Amino acid sequence: MALDENIYKLRREKLKQIEALGQRVYPTKYDFTHTIPAILAEYSQKSAEELENPRVEVRIAGRIMATRLMGKAGLARRQQGGQKL
Repeated sequence: MALDENIYKLRREKLKQIEALGQRVYPTKYDFTHTIPAILAEYSQKSAEELENPRVEVRIAGRIMATRLMGKAGLARRQQGGQKL
């Protein structure tokens, strides 16, 4: 089996696993609460204490540009409309 065929076979198997978990493989809609520019405008000047009380929770859409794993924590840099978060 050629390398390309093997890669596509692995991808199809992973998609089947995702479907078995009850997730849509190719969702057509994602509900987000904020945009990255709106988050930066509203929250970038606030301190950690101000963000914790009351706790701010958001759902954003955007392209993941980089990820960093550090022990139990992980960070992802997202980009939307030319602005990064």
